[in-house]
Amino acid sequence: MPSKRPSSSAKTRSPKGDARRLPTEPPRDVDELNRYLASFTNYEQQKSLPKDRRNLGPQRAAHLLERLGLLDIGAPVIQVAGSKGKGSTVLWMESLLRLRGHRPGCYMSPHLQRLNERIRIDGEEVPDEIIVAALGHLHSAIAEIEAKSPDLMPTFFDLWTCLALFLFREAKVTHILLEVGLGGPLDSTSAIPHQVGVLTSVDLEHRNELGPDLESIAKEKARIARRHRPFIIADIGETWGREAAIQARKQGADICAAPIDLRIPTVVEAPQDRNLAVALATLEALDGFPAFSAQEVETAVQATRLAGRLEELTGPPPLLLDSAHTAKSMAYFQRRFVGWRGARQGAVLIGFLDGKEWEQALAIFESDGASIDWIVTTPEPKRRLDPRPIAEQLRRYGGDVVLEEDVPAAIALLRRRAKQGCALGVTGSFYLAGQVRNCWNELPVD
Repeated sequence: MPSKRPSSSAKTRSPKGDARRLPTEPPRDVDELNRYLASFTNYEQQKSLPKDRRNLGPQRAAHLLERLGLLDIGAPVIQVAGSKGKGSTVLWMESLLRLRGHRPGCYMSPHLQRLNERIRIDGEEVPDEIIVAALGHLHSAIAEIEAKSPDLMPTFFDLWTCLALFLFREAKVTHILLEVGLGGPLDSTSAIPHQVGVLTSVDLEHRNELGPDLESIAKEKARIARRHRPFIIADIGETWGREAAIQARKQGADICAAPIDLRIPTVVEAPQDRNLAVALATLEALDGFPAFSAQEVETAVQATRLAGRLEELTGPPPLLLDSAHTAKSMAYFQRRFVGWRGARQGAVLIGFLDGKEWEQALAIFESDGASIDWIVTTPEPKRRLDPRPIAEQLRRYGGDVVLEEDVPAAIALLRRRAKQGCALGVTGSFYLAGQVRNCWNELPVD
């Protein structure tokens, strides 16, 4: 695979249409691919997203998918929404399906280290040259939309959704697993009718787009539910689960629970035990799909690696790498980090993106006091969140706090803390986890 990768840091088309137009020709190599992708609006890099169906919604993706004949490619579709746990649930399902000899196609968002991670076929990322070739097939339809129906011009997400479905059709996948990027019904993936819908979790996030409180966010995400289709809710006992069930029933969906049963090995700790339970319940809700045995589940656990999710990197130095950005997921990180550091002083690199409820997430560490030192950074400049209030809140908890907005410099500071005997951790953002994972084992030992 070429060494250069498509970069999500390139300039993108503005929602107001003031960026450069679509290139006249499809990309021929990776460098041209970067420029091609830069001509599409990337809402992932927008600091604020008004909940406005003129900007957000599946209509552009649906228009392109229909033109390309991709709305139904003959494989069952599973759509997975949730605040956290979506990607893990998709990866668990991928492993379980492959164990049975199936050939799943996974569409995931965001990526950890490479854009290619967003499209997986039979357990493998799609390489650059396949993406370039596929865009050659899509380009003429996109160019015609720009010329005749500019209001329906696909965004970056719409493009990747259509690209994924095109590649899934070409590869003759047996199952399509779609991870929702933002919310639920307004996401590009909602252009594709699903056989099973899933809601993994709900936490306070993206309030501007999804709603002011937990209940309204749960209802918004549950609006992906379809009439007479199974809708798996990870935890109906939670307040958000009850609200989601009410909304899904209004839409005529068949509500299904996802109990953590005895098939799940005790080595699978929270929150992954819940995500694995959801994966099992989802696949077993498909028409005619046989239940998994405990031995099959054990084999899938051994085969699955969840990068950037409470991942222990051996280093040197060793690191607990996570992407928690909600209060609930941060509680899982805090619990694991306590065991990770033992009696040692902890040192954690942390950084959030705009739109995350960081105050509640940080409050999890109040009881840790001076036992954790902090390095606060800025993971992604286009969705920059002022790190100073984060540092101020952490200082109130008693540990040493250093503010370093440059991520490489912040990583270097963290590594130096290992020489002082500290146990190291990273959390706060999937983007930060990706940046650290990209270089951690490649850096020289200090």
